[in-house]
Amino acid sequence: MKKIFLAIACAALWVSCSDENTPPAPAPEHNRLEDIVDLSYPLIKEYHDNYGTYILYDFDFMKDFAYQFEQAGSWRAAEVQMLEPGDVQGALDYLENEFFPYYLEQVENEGGVMADTYFRESGLPRKILLCKEIVAGTLGITNVEGTDPVYHDVTASVNSFAISRLDAQSLSDMYNSATRKKEFRNNIHYMFLAGYLSNAKHIELADMDFYKVSQVFYGTSLSSDPQVKDYYERGFIRAVSLSPSAAYPLPNIDLRHYLYELINLTPERVTTLKAYPRIRTKSTALVKCLTRIGVDILTLNPEIKNLIN
Repeated sequence: MKKIFLAIACAALWVSCSDENTPPAPAPEHNRLEDIVDLSYPLIKEYHDNYGTYILYDFDFMKDFAYQFEQAGSWRAAEVQMLEPGDVQGALDYLENEFFPYYLEQVENEGGVMADTYFRESGLPRKILLCKEIVAGTLGITNVEGTDPVYHDVTASVNSFAISRLDAQSLSDMYNSATRKKEFRNNIHYMFLAGYLSNAKHIELADMDFYKVSQVFYGTSLSSDPQVKDYYERGFIRAVSLSPSAAYPLPNIDLRHYLYELINLTPERVTTLKAYPRIRTKSTALVKCLTRIGVDILTLNPEIKNLIN
């Protein structure tokens, strides 16, 4: 009987010691973004609840904006001024009217049936930062000449998508200038499509119909006496350099050039480009791809129809 009692006691002691030495299960990781997102605004709550996107006007500079692996010094040297609370609703109204409507949840497929794109769930940034000012040198795919910092309209990275000049005064100034209003809107959409969606998210925007048109020319040297029309005839929409030592763009740069040109296309530019079959073919392929995934590019710039038709 004593042996039985002793065995039970030892077993109980072993279980007790075993429990003490077993590390506790890790607590679920806390999502700090839940602490800083302001869900009292209906638009912020809608995109948070439905698409997992955090629209932030009060955020951590390093964790939400400047934490980058490439150009780390430039991002960390940037000066970011956040919105005042009284400017938030106006900034959200701008997003609701000038940004989100061009990214559709349903499109009509080739069979004439409306199909879900799931674009907002899979294509939108996890973080959209609303700012008053972003002053910095080159950030991401922005092209800043020289070394002096500039005022950025928008920046795009793997970490976040930040839009500047959303304070009430800046928006008021833009609404009083049709040219500046269009320029600002186009900059945002270009940086989103070329800087975030294509680059940071590594989503292929154009199918092989786009790339194969100029495939044999990518990265090859220009002729000994290069002309602008050489680019156009080979399907490149922008003449980057006329130096004989230069080369035709690589595919990712070619895609960015087309996105920029289509978003900013003017009647005068259509007249120039329409004469080149390869440019029309590539533009058509890109527009079809964008439309298929839910980007309403033809509404963003109706002038595109005059190029591809």
